[in-house]
Amino acid sequence: MTNEEILASQVKLSAPLVAKDIERNRHTLTTVGQAAQFVQSNFSGIRSEDVDWKQAANSLEVAAATGNPDRVEDATKAVENLLKTENMLIDV
Repeated sequence: MTNEEILASQVKLSAPLVAKDIERNRHTLTTVGQAAQFVQSNFSGIRSEDVDWKQAANSLEVAAATGNPDRVEDATKAVENLLKTENMLIDV
């Protein structure tokens, strides 16, 4: 699957994630594509070698490719963990 296909994925996350970006703007992430775009925009240069970033990116790719509910839940949790680590997750 190409990066563009992942970013365009309309597969719904298992739960919406509300996060603030590096400029402190609020975003509600509801699809794999939105989450992938957020992760790429906010972390790719800084954290691309970190385990939690790699886990989130790989999980999002699998979720986009398969649409499998278990893989989507894994991806949602991986992104949530990454956002928590960076204090970017907004609890709603």
